[in-house]
Amino acid sequence: DGTTVWSATTEYLIPLGGGPLLLGPSVSLFDLGDTDGGSVGVAGEFNFGKTCGPGLGAAAHKTTGDAADSIDYTYEARAFFKCGSEHAFVKLMALQLWSEEKDGSVVDPDGTSFTGGIGWRF
Repeated sequence: DGTTVWSATTEYLIPLGGGPLLLGPSVSLFDLGDTDGGSVGVAGEFNFGKTCGPGLGAAAHKTTGDAADSIDYTYEARAFFKCGSEHAFVKLMALQLWSEEKDGSVVDPDGTSFTGGIGWRF
């Protein structure tokens, strides 16, 4: 009888000036057992390759739902490797997450999260 924990994030990142810098909206939903909710914000990334290569990114989110009772904002630093074609890609990412509590204090990451995802290029 373990607790099911899941999260889903979608981002629509737009190239700025046709270069390797992408910026756009980010939306997440999650259930962490006793706490559920979501977040809305902005994400950005800098890619070192065209269709395949490493990159760095960041995101800032405002929490919603039960999570908003104790956390105002979250901030992420990301390092990733993305590889694919002109139309789709796979991304493997490591991230650090800081959270800003209601009292204004910032909680440092207690570890590194690893995640994977798929994406489409329009």
